[in-house]
Amino acid sequence: MDASNKIIGSFCSELYTVKSFEPHFKIYEKYIKLLGYDGACYTFLPKIQVANIPLVNPVFKRTKHFPQAFLDNYEKQQFHHHDFTIRKGKENCSYIPMDWRDNELNGDLSDEEKKLIIFARDNHGITNAFTIPTQISDAILAGATVISSLPDHDFKQLKIETLNTLDIITKLFHDKCSSSLSLVSIFSKPLLNKLNPTEMAVLRCLVDGIPTKQLADYVEISHTSAKNVICNLCNKLGGINRDQLFFLIGRVNILQS
Repeated sequence: MDASNKIIGSFCSELYTVKSFEPHFKIYEKYIKLLGYDGACYTFLPKIQVANIPLVNPVFKRTKHFPQAFLDNYEKQQFHHHDFTIRKGKENCSYIPMDWRDNELNGDLSDEEKKLIIFARDNHGITNAFTIPTQISDAILAGATVISSLPDHDFKQLKIETLNTLDIITKLFHDKCSSSLSLVSIFSKPLLNKLNPTEMAVLRCLVDGIPTKQLADYVEISHTSAKNVICNLCNKLGGINRDQLFFLIGRVNILQS
């Protein structure tokens, strides 16, 4: 316990000396390695799903030794639809770390969810992993997946020795970043990168509460063009409708930075 408290104290001392997300994440990566793990990936997933329409893919931030190829395949194949950690985050609202191997073996997963774990192990060297949820809300699911190439027995021993400490520093990392809106900014970027300047201008007007009928007074486009821009916004932001667009604006504050 003394060793754990010392690590947590050192982590906090370093974490509160920096202000932006990138140096926060570098410090988190340092302590992941210190505790004996290969790497980690922080995942930020919009939970805004009206009529089961997924808005965007998860946003990832990985450490150096977390395989990029796995994330590329994850996004390309839309594996978040078969990720048991996301399902359980939605269903159970539990902040308890979820061991991939334990869940694979205990019969609690669908065949597709098991295939994702096997794919990660057989194709990308993720022998063992667990996911630590850090935010479960109406708008957002977030958490860190920590990986190891250790075989099952050695990984279980590592978990016994370090999981409590790792759970604490992961949640401290999230709390520090989210308090400065860093995570909101990271989530917003994939959405906003899809938009052209006119769409951004219209979106800003909508965020400011300007009625649709008055958009032409603020953006140099006709009323008909303004309606078309809103239609394009809906398409680019996941095939949502107008009501879902305004729901998104109100729930996530996507223009915050």
